[in-house]
Amino acid sequence: MNAARKVLTTTVAATACAACLASQSASAATLNGTVVGRPTTAAKNVVVPVLLSSSGERTAGAAVARVVVPSAGGIRTVNARIKPADLRVGDRVSATVARITTRPRSTILRVTRRAATPSFARMDSQRSTVTAGVTRALDATKRLTTDPMSVLDPANPAADNQALRDQLRAVRTDLNFLIADLRATADSLDATVALITAARPADPARLAVVTRRQAATLDTLTADATAGRDAAKALDDAVANLDETINAVGEPSAHPLPIETVTAASNILYAVLDLLRGPGA
Repeated sequence: MNAARKVLTTTVAATACAACLASQSASAATLNGTVVGRPTTAAKNVVVPVLLSSSGERTAGAAVARVVVPSAGGIRTVNARIKPADLRVGDRVSATVARITTRPRSTILRVTRRAATPSFARMDSQRSTVTAGVTRALDATKRLTTDPMSVLDPANPAADNQALRDQLRAVRTDLNFLIADLRATADSLDATVALITAARPADPARLAVVTRRQAATLDTLTADATAGRDAAKALDDAVANLDETINAVGEPSAHPLPIETVTAASNILYAVLDLLRGPGA
């Protein structure tokens, strides 16, 4: 009798549990969409701006939802967990949520298809690179346009005119690399803006929403690219002063340059090289 009662109790409990799970499954919803903005961190959660699918937009009553997932392991690709900064504008994502709202919660946001745009981490790296390059270029430009000799270090004179000429040409080469790097990074930032713009939806209403949300990010990237190009051009123009110094040292002359001039020009090398190496070199 007790055995029969125990079996009955177990059966009832199992049935109730199955019904509960079925109810939860039936009430859950699948959110599909596209990442349209930078994730932000709030407490132990990450909030990801997602452009909802058309059906999701109708359910939520808005085109964009801010999906909340745990900071620790809440974002995953097919193969691995990724950091929020590894997300890309245009990534296709999916999440199981209780309801599709403008701020739904989920335990996992899955990236189902990667976009061609750079990750947010990569964009930050691009910006840091151009900012550092602009700082160095502007400093070099100021020194070269004001008076190249004003940066001289009398403690490091060149041994002779030939050595000075070779050293100054090495500096000129390094400046060319800095100019080229600034322009290449600016081009990369422009390419990022173009990729993000190309990933926007075609529907006019949804396009307007995404454009407004991305405006600040794209304006910043464009401004950084412009600053990089402007700094490269200014430095390229200013290097003419250094070219004049190189030409003066390199040209044969019946009257050798005074030792003060050799020492002064030599020290351009050390000042500018320190500039190119950057802090901590």
